[in-house]
Amino acid sequence: MMKRCRSVIMVGTLVCVLSLMGSTPALARFLTGQTAPTFALKDLDGQMHDFANVSDQPLKILYFFDAKARISQEGLLSLNELAQKYKSADMLVWGITRSAKSDAHRFKTGSRVDIPILLDSSNVSDLFNARVVLPIVCIVGPRSKVLHHFQGCGKRAEILLTRLAEVQLQRGKPTLAAAISDQVIKENPKNVDAMKVNIISSLERGQPETARKMIDRLPTDQEEAKVFKQEGLAQVYFKTGDFEKAWASAEKLEQISPERARSYIIKGEILAQKGKVEEAEKELTIAAKKKTALKYQSARVKNRIGLIKARQGKNREAIELFSQGEEIDPYFIEATSNKGVALERQGQLDQALEAYRQALMVKKDDVYASVLIRSVQEKLTIENDAEKKKRMDSLIKSLADRYRQQKDEKKDRSADAWTSGPMVLSFINLKEGGGLPDRDGFVLVLADQLSDYLNSSGRLKVVERRYMEKILDELNLSTSELADPQTALKLGRLFAAKLICTGSIHYLPDQTLVSLRLMDTETSMIAKVFTRQIAASGALDRELGWLNKEILKTIISTYPLRGYIVDAKTDAIMINIGKNQGVVLGSQFSVLKDAEDIIYKGRKLKGTPETIARLEVTKVEPDFSLARIVTQKTPVQRDAKIEEIISEI
Repeated sequence: MMKRCRSVIMVGTLVCVLSLMGSTPALARFLTGQTAPTFALKDLDGQMHDFANVSDQPLKILYFFDAKARISQEGLLSLNELAQKYKSADMLVWGITRSAKSDAHRFKTGSRVDIPILLDSSNVSDLFNARVVLPIVCIVGPRSKVLHHFQGCGKRAEILLTRLAEVQLQRGKPTLAAAISDQVIKENPKNVDAMKVNIISSLERGQPETARKMIDRLPTDQEEAKVFKQEGLAQVYFKTGDFEKAWASAEKLEQISPERARSYIIKGEILAQKGKVEEAEKELTIAAKKKTALKYQSARVKNRIGLIKARQGKNREAIELFSQGEEIDPYFIEATSNKGVALERQGQLDQALEAYRQALMVKKDDVYASVLIRSVQEKLTIENDAEKKKRMDSLIKSLADRYRQQKDEKKDRSADAWTSGPMVLSFINLKEGGGLPDRDGFVLVLADQLSDYLNSSGRLKVVERRYMEKILDELNLSTSELADPQTALKLGRLFAAKLICTGSIHYLPDQTLVSLRLMDTETSMIAKVFTRQIAASGALDRELGWLNKEILKTIISTYPLRGYIVDAKTDAIMINIGKNQGVVLGSQFSVLKDAEDIIYKGRKLKGTPETIARLEVTKVEPDFSLARIVTQKTPVQRDAKIEEIISEI
């Protein structure tokens, strides 16, 4: 009975932690939307806790309570219980009290809470308007922004769990949101709010059929359930690519509930998929003025309109819309990251860098922000170094002049035709199509991350994106010129690239289709085509890792390293290729002996070379390497040809 009582009180407190239900207007207004005051307090063991040191924690809950009052204590106990149960929710909770140390110690010892209990000896409670009415809860989100400030109170456990599930959706954790909402639905199969969260969670995880099953379970005796059923069906049809049914469902939703945003959002998304950008913008602009099923979803609408503005080259308007999106939902790092991309296009590199840093504060492992922040830092290094900038500008001007004069570097026919030269690759003209993604800058992230992966292999070098961007700005090529494959080949040759990687990125409702082509700049032949479907909920770093592996496999199998033996007098065999050509420690080579020609009916037939030995590289220098003999049939001689042995990657 006591346990049930505690659960009821726990629920009541956390309902207020995660919503504004039961709060007074004065408390709700206090500090909300502002930056939380900083402070430092000691816990019962004398350890200092500095609020400034946890600023990068995405969810912080400050619970001001009276250590002697049972009703005040129970809220902290409930927070402790939930923090333990949902550790993946990553909540930081501090209990703060003005009570005597002995009373606080007695409470902590008797309750066995893990949450730090801080002693307010410096009127921190006054900073948070938490002296008169207790308990007071202050929820602080990313960038130390106060999300909610209110008196702790509440009614039912399912309300608490539903709000907690909504928070997890905001934070990009749909799997956890689904698990929590499942628990609520199990206890109350008619909880429409929990069912909403569950349906949206399934859609965000790329499981439209699971969402459809939950939609069918929505109760028929509640008005909100009827509206959301139509809204959910429209989203399912859109996610599965059935745009005709999605449009019809959106139209029906508009008739049932004209103030609902989702009908206009879906129509806008469908129009964007069809390339009707202006019409899509109109629908989304209407949606921005309507209500969403969950309040934070309005940030997504702002983000979508911002992406359209960015595509139109209206970066200032896009930046404002992205800022509005992150203000509505500080967990929505897509808007923050997109703002950074728009700022970068405006040449505001310092502000772009700060936007990417803010995104990483909310989600430390975000691939987009991690790659983009590194790129901006490299640009700033050059911009802030006058000498480096001068050298780059001079190089770009020289390359641009050479391109205009169409003076490609000619291959020296008298040069050694067997020995491999440096393997250089350049990403050129990756085109985007389809609908609107959540994230801008996918092409930049793909090219930069793949460049890092490929460069780190040591097998090839990739032309840095900033050089390509600079030359394209200098040349000011038209859209039709950029679409011409011959232009891409000429640009590749300009940077002495043996291969260029071009292709397209097509955005669909629930995935991104990546199609890349490797083209040989000398023969103009396509060496390989790669296609990959990247799910919206998939791990981008894993997908880019797959593409990196496939590109490397193609290059190694199609263009094996070749060279000659320079010196075979000692155990350390010297070969005439090294780091500059792509040799790495452990590379293995066959030593070849040319087969004798066969004359048949006046024709000379070439036989297959015989492998007489195998070498393994033990030391690599820029232009040569040393190797040991692994196996041999006959002695290795100077000037013998060598060819790389292809190993599994």
